[in-house]
Amino acid sequence: MGRLTLLVLLCVPVTASAQRIVKGPWALEVGESDARIRIETDTPTDFEVELEVIGGTAHHDLVFGGRTAAHADDAAVGTARLRELEPNTRYTYTVRAGSAEEHGELWTAPPRGEPFTFLVYGDDRTMHDDHRAVIERMLEETDARMLLHTGDYVEMGGRPADWETFFEIAGPLLRRAAIYPCLGNHELYGPGGLARYHRYLTRADTRETWFRQDYGDVVLLSLDSNVDWEPGVAQHDWLTATLAELDGERFVIAFVHHGPYSSGRHGGHEGMLAMGLPEQLRDGGVDLILSGHDHMYERGDAEGLKYVVTGGGGAPLYRVNDPVPYQLAFEPVHHYLRMRVEGGRLQMNVIRKDGSLLEECSFAKGEPWQCEGGGAQGPVGAGISREEDFIKLFLKRYSFYLLGIPVVIGVFVWWRRRLRGRTKKAE
Repeated sequence: MGRLTLLVLLCVPVTASAQRIVKGPWALEVGESDARIRIETDTPTDFEVELEVIGGTAHHDLVFGGRTAAHADDAAVGTARLRELEPNTRYTYTVRAGSAEEHGELWTAPPRGEPFTFLVYGDDRTMHDDHRAVIERMLEETDARMLLHTGDYVEMGGRPADWETFFEIAGPLLRRAAIYPCLGNHELYGPGGLARYHRYLTRADTRETWFRQDYGDVVLLSLDSNVDWEPGVAQHDWLTATLAELDGERFVIAFVHHGPYSSGRHGGHEGMLAMGLPEQLRDGGVDLILSGHDHMYERGDAEGLKYVVTGGGGAPLYRVNDPVPYQLAFEPVHHYLRMRVEGGRLQMNVIRKDGSLLEECSFAKGEPWQCEGGGAQGPVGAGISREEDFIKLFLKRYSFYLLGIPVVIGVFVWWRRRLRGRTKKAE
């Protein structure tokens, strides 16, 4: 009887462990009629995405399929392409992978002339409580359709745990607002860092780290500041051709990690300035360039090319303010931008992590900033000089050695003298 029972047990197939969705879902490349949903699972698997119109009268649910593919050092990542969606429509979606199920929302792009809201932030990589506070504030923006990120999602792109933390903190927002990324420098740190950035955030049909996305009355240009800008380089030639295609009617927003203008610790990107990128963008019809890298908020207008540095997503704040001549506002603070396109104006509210309003500004195409109160000037914090910052940073990093090495040398000298004294007494 015991042998028969054992034989039966050996013949019963072992049930596989339940499939897990370990990251996501999140939406990329949301247009008027299509989008992509990406997830990561613990093992390769087929999955499906089922959509339903929120408050709509859709005649049938939409279901799309995808598959996650394994990578050598991570779980499996995959993308489902959604097609034949309705413009300017809000959907809920359910992702099913085996027995695992996750939910999200997406809002397709509106036709031109329709208002919409989006959010911007960057440099969240290190101070996770501050990052979480910024995300919690952004979650209050229930009408936001998309999220622009100015780079440095993680401290080290080659460290899987950093990406786990990013998706754990930002995940609730990414389930509601499609992310439009640009590449920071910290994503390149560590073996496999760039590969993970591609895996999670690059468009499915390319390995390029720059792209154009048309969204209602806005043209988005995501740029990669980690590569050269000389003519003949792929990104430079792509940008030149793309700017030539613009119709001059929509707002054009370029976003990049290292910006050409900044009064902070790092300052403006010298390569961009030397190669004339600001002039190329200005002449090509770009209205606004968004950047990060310096961990603070700054706004300005450089001869018609408006700029905002928004690097306050959670990284340690930089208090350097060495003002460029065209600076209009500055504050070292964790924050995000709420932007709305409506009535021919691009409106921007700058929200601190505590929910308070730093400033409220807007502009019409071809016109200067106009902020609350009527003028272009906003609040400008004094900050500290780059020299003072360098001294503080130097002392913070090397004070142990400056103090410790003399102490060690002193102890060694004292010990040697004492040892010699004992030797002489012994003689």
